[in-house]
Amino acid sequence: MAVAMEKAFSKTLGKIIVPTDVSRDDSLRKGLLCTDCNIDITFRIEHERNMRIIPAGFIRKKGIEHKASCRYNTLGQVTIIAKDSDDNVLESINDSKFNLRLTLLHKSLNQVANNSPKHEMKHSIPTINQERNYQSKGNLSSYLATMKKIIELRNIVEDKKELHPMVEISCHNRKVKWEYFYYEPERYLNAHKYLEKLKWEERHPICIEGVIHELPYIEKLGKHIINLQWGKTKINSENIKYIPTVSVFLNDKELMKLGLQKGQRIALCALCTQGISKGKGTGREFFNIKAELYHKNQIVIL
Repeated sequence: MAVAMEKAFSKTLGKIIVPTDVSRDDSLRKGLLCTDCNIDITFRIEHERNMRIIPAGFIRKKGIEHKASCRYNTLGQVTIIAKDSDDNVLESINDSKFNLRLTLLHKSLNQVANNSPKHEMKHSIPTINQERNYQSKGNLSSYLATMKKIIELRNIVEDKKELHPMVEISCHNRKVKWEYFYYEPERYLNAHKYLEKLKWEERHPICIEGVIHELPYIEKLGKHIINLQWGKTKINSENIKYIPTVSVFLNDKELMKLGLQKGQRIALCALCTQGISKGKGTGREFFNIKAELYHKNQIVIL
């Protein structure tokens, strides 16, 4: 189980090289070693997968695993994340399995959302709600830091499903399958359907990956909003086009300091809601997914 590498040691040159070096000189494809544990590795050319460009890089050879302590060993990285996580939000079950406890994240997101003021406070003395909000944001920051590392790890492993058997997800004393937790653009309609069927007491944060289409400022609300590019559409038996959309409101001014830009691929973790609206004229229905973000760690720039 391994993470894709951006550097390799070349026995030919006797030094560390990067993918562009190999792209310029095919002879450097031989004699490549992991910079951390010295196993033999190979070069992966840039290619397209699921409408996404996979960059050139170095990967382990089939049948050869990185050493357990290696930074490019997926299990080793999850183990490190679990050890560093506060309140066991990522809890070790055994040597090769972990439990991601969404209940803690869900509660903190709810507390921050419920305690967030609808307008700026007129007095500088903190109220009880403000103090609770600060505490909730502290917990949320800690939990989301772990979540962010998991998402980042998922997006650099060679096989995206590699984490699925390793990291078990639970919320409200029930297991949540990865397919109901993480959604890429081709599965936005699946996300909408899942949210629609989910009972209120079963709600939990989900992750949505996508590309930023625009970042308008809604003056009436005093907030920025992230509109992702539409997901994979579907045409029903009555020739009506189903168009999935994702819109995310930024409730913290600090979020705009992340340098978000049109065209960036991001992943976000939030409590989401769903609805359906008809397009102007006929023949289109928009399957809308909406969310609100309260902390910078709810967004990962991929």
